[in-house]
Amino acid sequence: MRRVFLDRSVNKSLRKASMAALIILGVLGLSSPETVLAKTKLLDCPTGTFPGTEAFASTITLQMPFIAGETWTVGGAGSFYGNVLHCNEFNDYYATDWNRTNDDGAAVLPVADGFVSDSTCLPGEGYGCYVQIDHANGYRTLYAHLSDRLVNEGDSVHTWTLIGRVGNTGLPVGSGSHLHLTFKHNDNGYFSYCWNNGQTCPNGETPQWPQGHRPSPMMTTLGPTILQDFQSYTSVNGRVYLSDLRNAVSGWTSEFYVRNDGTESRDVKITYYTAQGTNTTVETCPNVDPNERCWIPMNVGQRLPPGVTGSAFIDGAEAASVVVETRNATAGSGYAYTGRTVPTATLYLPVTIDLSPSWLMRFQVLNTGPASANITSRFFRPDGTTRAIQTVYGVPANGLSLEFPVSDFAPYNDYYGTGTVSTAVQPLATTVHISDTTHRRLGYSGLSAIDTTVWLPFVMTRNTTTDWGSVIWAQNTSTTGTTVSVDFYDEDQLSPRLTISQAVSGRGLALFNLRTNHYGLGWGWYGSARVRANQRLAVVVNQFKDNQTLGASYEGVPASAGTTTVILPKVVRPLSGCYYSNFTVRNLGGSSASVTIRYYNAGGSLVTSSNDTVVSHRVYNLYTGTPDGQAFPTPPFDGSVVVASTNGQPIAATSNLLDYCGSSPTDTVSFTGINR
Repeated sequence: MRRVFLDRSVNKSLRKASMAALIILGVLGLSSPETVLAKTKLLDCPTGTFPGTEAFASTITLQMPFIAGETWTVGGAGSFYGNVLHCNEFNDYYATDWNRTNDDGAAVLPVADGFVSDSTCLPGEGYGCYVQIDHANGYRTLYAHLSDRLVNEGDSVHTWTLIGRVGNTGLPVGSGSHLHLTFKHNDNGYFSYCWNNGQTCPNGETPQWPQGHRPSPMMTTLGPTILQDFQSYTSVNGRVYLSDLRNAVSGWTSEFYVRNDGTESRDVKITYYTAQGTNTTVETCPNVDPNERCWIPMNVGQRLPPGVTGSAFIDGAEAASVVVETRNATAGSGYAYTGRTVPTATLYLPVTIDLSPSWLMRFQVLNTGPASANITSRFFRPDGTTRAIQTVYGVPANGLSLEFPVSDFAPYNDYYGTGTVSTAVQPLATTVHISDTTHRRLGYSGLSAIDTTVWLPFVMTRNTTTDWGSVIWAQNTSTTGTTVSVDFYDEDQLSPRLTISQAVSGRGLALFNLRTNHYGLGWGWYGSARVRANQRLAVVVNQFKDNQTLGASYEGVPASAGTTTVILPKVVRPLSGCYYSNFTVRNLGGSSASVTIRYYNAGGSLVTSSNDTVVSHRVYNLYTGTPDGQAFPTPPFDGSVVVASTNGQPIAATSNLLDYCGSSPTDTVSFTGINR
């Protein structure tokens, strides 16, 4: 992709030169510069909106620029699709205003991930205070008339990043608080308003009307929505979905932790549903401060009635990290997963099993869309051939498809492999739950984030035939065969200790069982791994300790998902025995990462912090207090951790939570840290 940027000083000079005309025209009392310009008659300019038959929908997924649960009205104060001529036929420029009652100071979020290419404040001119963000595929957005800018040029931002607040800066003066959003494609820095026919295009081309992509569809509570002027829509930007919640279902009960990773206090709203899509209740955790955590057990109140399996979604924080734990006190086992923020129509299942009666798999697929959906599950043998296909019809909005793969498999006790779940249009979230007769439990989320390189922060070979050992499941998501290679790393070593490879067919499985084969690493080894191929992979790691029937799982981290900040919503250090955490920080970059580790209590107060250098990966064990020289919170501690790379290296993390009340652990759960 080629970007051509207009020099900032030139750009600002041109903008200032045009302000005099804007000020004069502003006395007409019109509500935005675009409206003012569209009503002049120096050229034959349209006076209404100008979508045009050539204004196609965006090719990237867009969110509303506001926190989930907020309702805003499109247009009304300005043009929707931008009534302007352009010097580049691909320089598409569309714009709209967003309004609501009492909108002054409301949080503004990006419509898509990207990086800040401009952050400027000119209070008495044009856009006033604004933030400009560059996205994938040549898209650029600008958020104008802000009262406050909260990001700087060069910052990476996500859809949950608070970039500013709605205000009333710029021109026309006194037009009222609103957000002005512009949307460009292949922006070359030059455009010509239709009133200024004398401006010369830089390459001699003829000014043209908008030629391409309009800023929609956007994800709303209605699903992907083609925006219409003067219509109101409710945001799902930042919404977190929980697809597996239980209240005393065969002894299994869930609890979850909602952590506010944002920069200001928020009322966090939680909406609960049964598997049939029936709303049971809506509740609020009020005034959750930055870094504070809200604990929600399912066996309290009417969140879910006893004996019921259901789901929930969470609104209200621009960045909420959520981890769910489901435990069976009688069986002494559990599993964990993190909430999903971006549901998709296809999810990958790297681990699928039907080895009845020893191992059984059950998974739940949440229909997050506004309409019913037919959900299809496909299961593949390790060689990529289809084992079974099953479809659940008419899954209601906010309902669960409770799927038991064994119901379609005959004979039983003959299958392991991979799978997918998909639907035509409605976005999905899913949680896979695998168990054996000895109460070992594995739980992971269906994956949509896939890549040709996937990082595994912690893996291990067995020390004895009954000790901990890892199993790596790498699903080839393509229909074309490939070779999957795994690089194993010692702690604080940039070069791999060992590389092994395995050929895998299209839709097939590459399985690396470190419980039965140390592949030359030696027994009792532990470290990290990188899984790579020339096709995109979905990867899950299982950890087993067979003599105590313990098991846990976590999802691999695609290289493209690495960021400089990782959140662990629940970390525990006991006074003696019982539950404790260890977590591993993996450096995904090519040189040493300088990291800061901050421990916050449940109320959001900073307890302690320390700095460290992570060459490849480091393990932080809150039970033994290793590595040496690190500051750990004084026990008892039950809070959260923020790991931040301070020198720009991308990082990832995984966490284990173990029950060590006796002489040996009796329960363990694992989850992948949430990259921010």
